[in-house]
Amino acid sequence: MAFDAWTRQALDDASELARQSLELKREFRDDLGTALVINLMAGIALDNRDPKKAAKLLGVVAALWTVLDTGTGAFGPVLGSRYEEITRAAQDRLGEGAFQRVYESGRRLEPGPQMSLALGCADIAEKGQADATPAADLLTRREREVASLLAEGLTNRAIATKLVLSPRTVEVHVEHVLGKLGFRSRTEVGVWAAQALQEKE
Repeated sequence: MAFDAWTRQALDDASELARQSLELKREFRDDLGTALVINLMAGIALDNRDPKKAAKLLGVVAALWTVLDTGTGAFGPVLGSRYEEITRAAQDRLGEGAFQRVYESGRRLEPGPQMSLALGCADIAEKGQADATPAADLLTRREREVASLLAEGLTNRAIATKLVLSPRTVEVHVEHVLGKLGFRSRTEVGVWAAQALQEKE
């Protein structure tokens, strides 16, 4: 419904429907749907004459697709081409250099601030990023290893094989990581780990 409203340029309706959709997808841990909705939100922001927010949201989407190892092209040429046009239009409006700087700032956001930005709480997003706790210190060495492998998109079974653990032990580690970091899904952990643990090393 949000996508339909956007194509009709009913932007207020599109914004509200997209926000509701994102909240539902987070609740159900629908990581693919979350990425698609945030990509849609970038298009809505662009048409609302906010190319900087659009570029930042596109950076968030890029981080999510990296962890999920896919992209909009996997959902067919119509959706893929429509969403690719958002990126081209944002680049045209901001200029390549400015676009890249804002895009990268979005790509580096941690999951909590990502959602704040997408849900329209940009001030919370910035504060959340600035005041972020060095959460890596909350994890044990083994939990950091598991989180790093989640960033590579590995399943519990694949992680178990790599670390010579039982799948059940890995499952427990994943639950501990989610609890300690306050995340809702493996993808949120993966996005966080790809940034935070790399910097820590």
